[in-house]
Amino acid sequence: MRLPLQLPRRQRLQGSKGRMNLKNLTFKQRIILVVGVTLLVVVLFGVFVLRPKINQVGQLRAQQREGGKKLEAAKLNLARLQAIKAEAMEIEKERLKLNQRFPEDPDLPSLLITLQDTANEAGIDFISISPGELAPQEGYSELSLGISISGTFFDVVDFLYRLEGLSREVRVDSVDIGVSDYPELSASISAKAFTVGGASQVSQPAQSQPPAEGGGTGAGGAETPPGT
Repeated sequence: MRLPLQLPRRQRLQGSKGRMNLKNLTFKQRIILVVGVTLLVVVLFGVFVLRPKINQVGQLRAQQREGGKKLEAAKLNLARLQAIKAEAMEIEKERLKLNQRFPEDPDLPSLLITLQDTANEAGIDFISISPGELAPQEGYSELSLGISISGTFFDVVDFLYRLEGLSREVRVDSVDIGVSDYPELSASISAKAFTVGGASQVSQPAQSQPPAEGGGTGAGGAETPPGT
């Protein structure tokens, strides 16, 4: 049977005295001890818990800023693409207008109908159109047009004014005006239409667009379409 080990009396007194010192701390010492332990816990919490979270938040903010920059760049690219698209649409509209003004083919029937409609809108009593042959130029061709019309002074001026607004480019080179039976005037117009591309041949070098059926006989024997 083993007997319990007994410490010397001095050591027992010192241990008992040490325990009594922890219990007999003053209020101020206890406050200091609590504050110290609290600070230690806070420091440990900050080092092992809070600091990694702060680093993670910083990384997320950096990613957010980077994403914001990419978003702004994408918006700028989108705006540029939209501007380019709008500009391309405008260019396409201009191209279509140019194709109408300067077609690749003379398209003589359509041109004659356009001139006849223009004469009707201007109130011209009679119109005769004699297209010539295509004259190739550098990069384009010219189609000469001999146009004879009769009508009042204001009708003739209106017809010439409307020629400038046609979708097909028609250039008036000269106008000779004579008086057939006042206030009726007769005008001989030398004009040109234009084409681009290959030099197509006009099927008939001389054609005239007569007035619509049912017209009467105007001054000087000129035929007039109905409604004049």
